[in-house]
Amino acid sequence: MATVSVDQSSSAWVGSARGCVRLRIRAVPGSRREGVIGFHGESLRVAVHAPADRGRANEALVGVLASGLGLDRRDVEVLSGRSGRDKIVSVKGIDEAAVRSRIERLLRAGTQSGGGAR
Repeated sequence: MATVSVDQSSSAWVGSARGCVRLRIRAVPGSRREGVIGFHGESLRVAVHAPADRGRANEALVGVLASGLGLDRRDVEVLSGRSGRDKIVSVKGIDEAAVRSRIERLLRAGTQSGGGAR
């Protein structure tokens, strides 16, 4: 398992396009714990309980991101990568700076509480 890090020096995991924020995600389905757990290359790692079976992990991913970012589920959408671990997710109702800030807060909280998928 990759080490949890709050270093966001690589900005490739987040960007703005067409009035929304887009996130590059590396999903970790079937995890014991859920949440934002760090980075995998230029992607944000997000762990979910649900297995990668019939879209269940994608639905769980949407819920984890919406909850962590303080948004409604309808504001988070998987745009590409529905059948793989690497995904592009669109987020509405929040700007890029706020996404970065909230993700950093989630990573710090996970580090302090010993959170993260194993």
